[in-house]
Amino acid sequence: MNHHFTSPAHRRRSMSVQSCRRTLISFLFVFLFSFSFSLFLSLTLHTLTSSPPPSLSAIAVVYFEYVCNFFGDREVCVLLGDVLRHVTPNRAYLNLQEDLLTMGRFLASKYTDFRHLVSLPVFAKFLQLFQGLPKQQFSKELLITFSKSPADATSDPVSMHTAFTLAKNVHDSLDRWACGS
Repeated sequence: MNHHFTSPAHRRRSMSVQSCRRTLISFLFVFLFSFSFSLFLSLTLHTLTSSPPPSLSAIAVVYFEYVCNFFGDREVCVLLGDVLRHVTPNRAYLNLQEDLLTMGRFLASKYTDFRHLVSLPVFAKFLQLFQGLPKQQFSKELLITFSKSPADATSDPVSMHTAFTLAKNVHDSLDRWACGS
């Protein structure tokens, strides 16, 4: 009798167990990742809101770059949502405009497709954090990304609305000195 023979049902069960293990491992990884980063970000940004040393915000920016380079959409959205949750109380984002601009640039470099970028669930809230010159600079960079999009990008109403809002931001920042007259 051959002990190495496995029935098709046993193979399917074995494959489903392996699939469940992979799913469980990926879920645990995402959970641990978001929990550890949430704890890290809570400690960092809590300290930032009371007295903003530049080194702590720089650490958060470097960690955001790492996540943008090596993780997928889900992790980026979890991280960006966590950033939003920590910088919106007490308007702490006003002191972190340059760091938010750097994070925005990492997002724009990760998502070269404008439609994909604006379809992220937390992107609209992230855009609302920008004020002044960083808002103008980020709007220009995103409009350049939009201009490099394929022609069918204009068929998406969300992309078009976002592009018009960005263009309005840039237009409102112009004055008679900016045109060189």
